[in-house]
Amino acid sequence: LHHFPEPERLLSTIKTLVKPGGFITVMCEPVGSEANGPQMVRDLLKGINEQVFTLDEYVWMFEAAGLHVERARVDEHSLKAILSFRAEEKMFDYRRFPRKVNVGCGWDLREGYLNVDAQDFHKPDLVADVTKLDMLPAGYYEEILACDVLEHIGRTETLEVLAEWNRLLAKGGLLRLRVPNVLGLADLLRRQENQSPERHEELVQCLFGTQAYTEDFHRTTFTELLLRDFLQRAGFSVVSLDEMHTWLFDVVASKVREPELGCVGSPGEFVTRCYAEILGREPDDEGRRFFVGKLEARELNRRQVADIISSSEEARTRRR
Repeated sequence: LHHFPEPERLLSTIKTLVKPGGFITVMCEPVGSEANGPQMVRDLLKGINEQVFTLDEYVWMFEAAGLHVERARVDEHSLKAILSFRAEEKMFDYRRFPRKVNVGCGWDLREGYLNVDAQDFHKPDLVADVTKLDMLPAGYYEEILACDVLEHIGRTETLEVLAEWNRLLAKGGLLRLRVPNVLGLADLLRRQENQSPERHEELVQCLFGTQAYTEDFHRTTFTELLLRDFLQRAGFSVVSLDEMHTWLFDVVASKVREPELGCVGSPGEFVTRCYAEILGREPDDEGRRFFVGKLEARELNRRQVADIISSSEEARTRRR
């Protein structure tokens, strides 16, 4: 880069070769606060280097070219950096939409709701992961509708997702759920009138999803006992819970308080709390970086992190 009079323009050109989410690696030398070293001066005079930049100037240059610095390290006078190209994100204007949210809407686009789905081919108002709706404000919405959604989310993530939906609702706001009832399905599978391969296939699909595309797999199911417990821990009071067609629960719950501690907070706050409650200390830097990184990358969920810390030798020794 230091061989070019306008290095940020060169970076912008290189960026066109990289798709969003891709990386550019650079190595630049020399790097210094000023060209006061004899070798630097000699190279400048000979024209080997057009110019010399400081680390701060390189960072400014990267950002001016629309690149994000993932990692950067200076070894003596040499800079090594990994840059990423992120597609520009437009701010979502939630104020243009009603104060009701239809999460995981699929083809069921409803008037009077902000329709949200992870699949753009459903043509929702907002394409987003319904488990992490950071672009939507807390305590703003009157109602969240989640029909046939919660079963598509991993079993160990149920409580965390309910806590995220709690965050969006104003106090007294309503959560409307429709989820499968595993005991009801078991009852239907046993009934005499359902004893045919075709009918069993239909009911098994109700349990595991159509599996027609990536998101249409069921990853959990519910009993009334489990459902009431999850909702209570996530800060909801059940207004009504009815069976539909024997194999579904139709639920209305009201937000009455914030979720239990451990269900909410940033990954860093959660890891700090786990260390405090399980190990009785602050997290060390290496442990904090590891677990926060795994949570942010969704390679581990919160329950798995707590289980790993609880099963550590340090935790077992502390319990003795």
